[in-house]
Amino acid sequence: MGTIAEFSVREPLSVDWSEQLLCRHVARAAGLSMAVLRDGQGREVPFQATPGETGRDGGADIWFWCDLPRDSEARFRLVQGANARSKGRNVVLGQARRALALTTGAMRVKLPGSKRFRKPVLADRLPGPILGFSRVGQGWVGGSRIETRLLCKRLTTTVLARGPLWTDVQVRYLFENDSTYAMTLRLYAGRDHVMVDERMAMRIESRVLLQLHDGLNPDRFYSHVTCPVVSQDGHCRIERIDYGSSHRLREIQVPAI
Repeated sequence: MGTIAEFSVREPLSVDWSEQLLCRHVARAAGLSMAVLRDGQGREVPFQATPGETGRDGGADIWFWCDLPRDSEARFRLVQGANARSKGRNVVLGQARRALALTTGAMRVKLPGSKRFRKPVLADRLPGPILGFSRVGQGWVGGSRIETRLLCKRLTTTVLARGPLWTDVQVRYLFENDSTYAMTLRLYAGRDHVMVDERMAMRIESRVLLQLHDGLNPDRFYSHVTCPVVSQDGHCRIERIDYGSSHRLREIQVPAI
């Protein structure tokens, strides 16, 4: 088996690191689909490759999980092998009543399926970008909705990336006047969290509400909110219900510019 790349990762801060997602750029991207990443003991390490974001050598970035004890150094070798596969737990995709259900092994997320409307429809007839989430073996909670006066022409749900470490899925709405809203979710295999990226280009003031506590009824809800944009009238409002020393977030409104 030929060696594509060799590298090491050193821990310089005297800190124990567990389950860290690391990235390494590889100049030779050809043949990665048939490559295997091995640690210093020769064990296979699942990895996922993405187009290289650094350099102009036509290479790729490889991502992998790694435990790194304090003051240690881990060595890795990326090798070419016949019929090799980078194995992982994978995110499972399934259909559930006109919806797409994704299971990481630790949690589930339910998203709306694609739909093209014969006639543009009002927002109150639209499913939100997230229909619910749950721990495996438990019931669905949460939800979402879109509030806008624009009519929706098409809803498209697309799997953007799928590999042994994570799966990316985008839910995109096309409204009249070419207004759009898109939510991209990244689910990591075996993990109990999801990363969300939102992009909104609406012609009029609109908002997306994530009702994470529906059906959950927590004693306390912690949330960190960052809002770098405001609407034309200068308003960006956060509404909250206070219960003594506990705070339960009711809704977050981020008007479109």
